[in-house]
Amino acid sequence: MIKINEEEKERIKRLLKEECAEENIEKYVNKLVKILKEVDEEKVKTAVRRLKAVSSFNRLKTLILLEKKEMCVCEITVLLGVTQPTATHHLQILEEAQLISGETRGKWRYYRPTKMGKKLINFINQIT
Repeated sequence: MIKINEEEKERIKRLLKEECAEENIEKYVNKLVKILKEVDEEKVKTAVRRLKAVSSFNRLKTLILLEKKEMCVCEITVLLGVTQPTATHHLQILEEAQLISGETRGKWRYYRPTKMGKKLINFINQIT
């Protein structure tokens, strides 16, 4: 059970009075705890990691570019106007967030969005 201090108890009492609820504080807090337990912490952590990965302009742009065409690092450096180490760093973050995957062919490594990366691109297209 979550421990609540006196100030929090007072806030809950006011809430219950305003909502005209005839419920005691402990029962109400238990209901809140039950709601909290329904939240999958790992899903929240994964979402935060993925959203952080695309919170950079260049990483989000890279993800969108990769939807248009599978590319290697050298192509991305040209399109973004960044150095090879910077492009590699961005790709590594996107890959760790499971938004892109890479495949080595000969001397080159080509990147493309994963299913999750494509879903995120679709979401971005909906909100812009």
